[in-house]
Amino acid sequence: MDDAERDEVEAQRAGHLAAQLRRLHAEEAALHARRLRLLADAFALAETQQARIPSTRSKERDMPLRALAANSDSQ
Repeated sequence: MDDAERDEVEAQRAGHLAAQLRRLHAEEAALHARRLRLLADAFALAETQQARIPSTRSKERDMPLRALAANSDSQ
């Protein structure tokens, strides 16, 4: 294999690796967006639950949010 052929093979390999990295980046971005949507939905649910708690004590009213945080941290 001469230098020109080697350069061509390496250029093709580099292009393939770059394409794989772009796909991986896109997959990671999609997964991150999905995680953010789930967290936003969970937070909205916790806020809804908090609104139904008649107590004015912050400890009691914060329980839905604390439960959400505890469950998401344990994973």
